[in-house]
Amino acid sequence: MIGYPIPLFSNLKTEADMRARFIAVLAWALLLCTAGQGLAQEVTGGSILEYGRYEITLSGDLVSQGGQDANDVHRLTGHQLAETTDRIPIRDNVTFGYDWMAQGRPEDAEISITLLLIYPNGRMDRGFDAATIGSAHHTSLTIHDLDMPEGRYVLAVHYQGKRLVSRDFNLYKP
Repeated sequence: MIGYPIPLFSNLKTEADMRARFIAVLAWALLLCTAGQGLAQEVTGGSILEYGRYEITLSGDLVSQGGQDANDVHRLTGHQLAETTDRIPIRDNVTFGYDWMAQGRPEDAEISITLLLIYPNGRMDRGFDAATIGSAHHTSLTIHDLDMPEGRYVLAVHYQGKRLVSRDFNLYKP
């Protein structure tokens, strides 16, 4: 078998030299392997871009929402801010919520989020979804139950148990 000298090891004279070079190469390889760890996903916060009452467009297909209080919902295909307000009349098909964005790195990384709706009596509904760092997302609720109690409702988005964004809305009977 014909061997060719490996430049990293060809000029080594003693076993100690070889061991020292091997440790240096191993350390360098370990550094290269862990360099990507510095690019690990990090969510640093969130911001609300706009909030209020929305006009929405829904698909005809029902989508199952996972979570503690799972419901079948229509997929939102479009939304337009109708009015910037936190006072929402309890009327059928009135939609309120906000557009928001997660900040962090790397841009375009997908994260798993928890959506919370907190009622005036403290009851909480949960849903789960995915979001992308650096992209706008929409979170909203459409009123169908005209017997909803008046009061303060909180729509919140959490990531790994910490609140990214939230907004209080005061619902009233007109």
